[in-house]
Amino acid sequence: MKRYLLLGLVVVSLILSGLAGAVQAQGRWEPERGEWARVESGRWEFLGERAVQFWHDRDRLYIGRNMGSFTEIQVRVNGAPVEINDMVVTFSNGDIYTPALRRYFDGGAASVPIDLPGGRRFIQYIDFDYRSLSRRDGQAIVTVYAR
Repeated sequence: MKRYLLLGLVVVSLILSGLAGAVQAQGRWEPERGEWARVESGRWEFLGERAVQFWHDRDRLYIGRNMGSFTEIQVRVNGAPVEINDMVVTFSNGDIYTPALRRYFDGGAASVPIDLPGGRRFIQYIDFDYRSLSRRDGQAIVTVYAR
């Protein structure tokens, strides 16, 4: 009887540790935010974010080779709506790509996945030319993900 009880406890502990590993695999620690963030299907990787000012603003998001190589990126906007006038992706070899992204984003909106030319590539940095459109909705946060 003790043998079956011990075996049952071992089986239950293995199942629980497997479930904990599965939950952890769906997220990753983002030190900039100080929290676990859910990674959506397709394994989007968080590259960084910038707060957008209420006037014409330019920002550079440094990424570097340590983040890995990617084939596509996605821009997400939280908070206030944003108008993105220009976005320039600079790769580690110096090549530049300017996707046709000039458009208005509501708070909570995301761009379609943007394919990067040339297969898997290391991104050195991304330059943004944008502005937040509504003081009433608070500050806009532009976040970049890649896979």
